[in-house]
Amino acid sequence: WENPVLRRYVRSRLRSRDLGVGLCITLVLSAFIIGLSSSIGIRTESDPVSAARSAIIPLLVLQAFILFVMGTAQVSGGMITERDEGSVDYQRLVPMAPLTKVVGYLFGLPVREYLLAASSLPFTAWAMARGHVPASAWVPLYWILFTTAVTYHATGLLTGTVVRNRRWAFLISIGMVFSLYTVIPQLAKFGLVFFKYLTITPVFYESLPDLLPAHRSEFLSNAPVFQSWAARGGLHHDFPSRADRTVRGDALPQMAAGRSPFAEPILGGGYLYCGASGAARACAAAH
Repeated sequence: WENPVLRRYVRSRLRSRDLGVGLCITLVLSAFIIGLSSSIGIRTESDPVSAARSAIIPLLVLQAFILFVMGTAQVSGGMITERDEGSVDYQRLVPMAPLTKVVGYLFGLPVREYLLAASSLPFTAWAMARGHVPASAWVPLYWILFTTAVTYHATGLLTGTVVRNRRWAFLISIGMVFSLYTVIPQLAKFGLVFFKYLTITPVFYESLPDLLPAHRSEFLSNAPVFQSWAARGGLHHDFPSRADRTVRGDALPQMAAGRSPFAEPILGGGYLYCGASGAARACAAAH
């Protein structure tokens, strides 16, 4: 609290009127997710553990949207506003360390978004406690959620420093976050898998079996497509491999038509066909 930049944004961005509206919306959405998951669990006659776990991922998506999208856009747009008002030039004359100024902007501009995301944590804690989610699953996940948010906010800070137009800064920041989770993952098909480490997806999939309801978690762990993805480095869980079955030499036409006798259903539809011939293995998926 001795940082004047941080204290300034805490006072300006946490005013009761604007903060109250955001808190009401966040709390209503969080309560709706919990209530909807419980209602679906009752109607489907699911056990309380599975019903509680079904609310964890929607709450995580809500928190990620607040921090990643809204927080990053606020940082980039706020920096442009500061520059247009001359506050950045004034801060250069203030006898403060550059790191102190950066920390003030980095955590001060999105301070409302941090508080909004934190307001939904009690709902997540209730769902995880009722769903018996182990700490080994949620601690790394929320740690990477926080560090990724700080990284995106730092990128938004840089964007707001370079871009002159506030609207473009908002659009670039939002587009960057959306592309990281929609367009960039497609580059993994070309071998550029390192881009996924700019997101929370590696840790998320690591924790996914402990976040899903029991029956879905068991099905996901046994799904061949999930195992093959894990074998490529997506997970560190030691799932048994199923890519060791022999197929006939004429199985390729059947594989294309989806009629191979060695087909195994995969998650999301379709079948996984795996065969071995000497040292060579061939796997193909058909939908």
